Amino acid sequence: MAYEAVDDVDTMTFEMPFSDLASDPSSDSSSDPAAPDPVVDDTRPTTTMGMGHSVPRPAARSGAINTNSTNPAPAAAQLVSGDSLQASLKMTIPKARVTKIVDGRSVMIDSGQIVELTGLYFAYEEDGKDSRNLLDSYEFLEENLKDRFVRVYQTMDERKGRVNRFGHMLAHLVREDGTWIQGSLVTSGIARVYPTEENPEMAAELYAFETAARAAKRGLWAQDRWKILSTDEVDLKKQSFQIVEGTITKTATQNNQIYLNFGEDWRKDFTIMIPQEKRQAFSRASAQPLTWTHRRVRVRGWVQDYNGAMIAVQHPVQIEFLDE
Repeated sequence: MAYEAVDDVDTMTFEMPFSDLASDPSSDSSSDPAAPDPVVDDTRPTTTMGMGHSVPRPAARSGAINTNSTNPAPAAAQLVSGDSLQASLKMTIPKARVTKIVDGRSVMIDSGQIVELTGLYFAYEEDGKDSRNLLDSYEFLEENLKDRFVRVYQTMDERKGRVNRFGHMLAHLVREDGTWIQGSLVTSGIARVYPTEENPEMAAELYAFETAARAAKRGLWAQDRWKILSTDEVDLKKQSFQIVEGTITKTATQNNQIYLNFGEDWRKDFTIMIPQEKRQAFSRASAQPLTWTHRRVRVRGWVQDYNGAMIAVQHPVQIEFLDE
């Protein structure tokens, strides 16, 4: 099912000193025609977030981190508990030591395996301007994980979602003192939430932390360029990861794909597309997108340029209802 948006969250957080990071300033199913099947440009370099949606690989990696960004760094890390993970995920490694911070979203553990933090998206560049979110995350991990022991939690289904195409583990990490790393990065405003079809777990909890960080204007949420977009604004943000809010005006199907339209002209207005092969995931979640006319929603994903701006949704977890 799609998630109900959380307006506020009561969490126990505590602050730890955060390293000084450089000298930066700062329904009715419509019978109207819908667009034909889009052709997705997959020629750009990508990295897989989970085993589902692919997104461009940031240039900023360990050893090549740009410290000349104009984005302000957060003053303190907000650390949150990971007690809730065991109800939704399987602890696959009960104790491992983090030996190296590979980059802002990956670490190496004492077995030599690289673990990528699943469920997150890091803003890294827009309009030619470097973001320091990956640097913030790298510094956070150095401060809070290097040479520390962690528990590794992964999806319950051992057949998928545990390893990406590079052979890296996809996991949530909980420090030996109970600190949940993904939850802390989101609460601190360092990362945005991006659950995938292979790793949809913990989305509701992370969405709540993100809502609180946004309300407090922590980290990236203090900058207008990372704000949630209206459907009128998203057309200017094609070929990037975005979070978009709006009201569905019409629903339609074509070639067994579902289109959720946010304007009168589907040829140029914002659209959510649910591919044919992903409809089963919605059915399993008892979600009925064709009945969502007039519903106000928040959706996140990669904005494509096809008859206007469009996000192809891989799993219902990418959609939150705002009118419940």
